[in-house]
Amino acid sequence: MIHRTIRHVLICSVFIATPLLARDFNSFESPRKMEEAKKDVERMLDKMDPNGFVPIDETLGYKYGWTSRWNSPFNYTVFLGDISENKPTPIIMVEGNAGDVLTFSRIFTIEKIVRNEEDAELVYEKIYPKNHFFGQGLNLVHPSLGVMYASYKSPSLTRGQTYTRALTYFFIDGFLVWAAGRNWFREEFNISKNGGQVAAVMLLTRGIGAYQNQALLRGHNRSVQAGYTFPLELY
Repeated sequence: MIHRTIRHVLICSVFIATPLLARDFNSFESPRKMEEAKKDVERMLDKMDPNGFVPIDETLGYKYGWTSRWNSPFNYTVFLGDISENKPTPIIMVEGNAGDVLTFSRIFTIEKIVRNEEDAELVYEKIYPKNHFFGQGLNLVHPSLGVMYASYKSPSLTRGQTYTRALTYFFIDGFLVWAAGRNWFREEFNISKNGGQVAAVMLLTRGIGAYQNQALLRGHNRSVQAGYTFPLELY
């Protein structure tokens, strides 16, 4: 029975462990020369994500590329190349997690690494630090609460990502508790008899939520430390 329970939990963890990323991309021309733009991109990445990125060889036709490491609080890939041989104007493309794409696009604009005029009608808001202990406490109550806290007044997640993650955690956590309480559909729901299995699946969702929550808060707090402002209405 123990081995069967572990197998069910591991199978379910595959679905929960999926980062739940809404992928997006932005591309911009750069006013810099190619090698100068390369140095500026690496300088910005060192500032925002020290030791959190690596250069890549598969650059999809671009000259240079960098991607976030597994331990980075962000999820992104940045490419740098020429528009064409006849027009040697550097172009920078950012792809990855929708929230991170917006964030890095904004930072590239602030640092004047790309040509991207600010929209005067948007409100650029200052953001404030978030507390890891409070975030993990909410995650322990329910992972969806941790998601809501991490995304509130933050560039870490878009509104769509917030709803998707929160609802996914809500339904998967409820489904796993129900399934485990029924001994994986072999009997009626009995919390006193199957409480160990219920506790195991609750720890699973909260463990994965804890990992994702700390990454979101780390990324948010790095943007705070850098002093950047963001048009949160776009998120």
